[in-house]
Amino acid sequence: MHGLLSQPHDRSGRNAVEILLIGPSKTLDSERFAGLVGGFIENGTATFLSVRPAPGMFSRKVLLNDLIGPALAARDLATIRR
Repeated sequence: MHGLLSQPHDRSGRNAVEILLIGPSKTLDSERFAGLVGGFIENGTATFLSVRPAPGMFSRKVLLNDLIGPALAARDLATIRR
């Protein structure tokens, strides 16, 4: 799986991980990626996804916990993969 993981701590001292996508976007649709993200979120880790920007653009980082946490709890893989 293409990606880079780092585990910084946010200001509140809560564990956090940033997943930087450095490969093809189809990586995001893999079961391995869904399992990785799901495992972090289920363990209470703040999980961010960052995408490497095009030259001259700003990077983007999004917190995945709020976006897919409810679907993860419901085991709704179809929603998670969207």
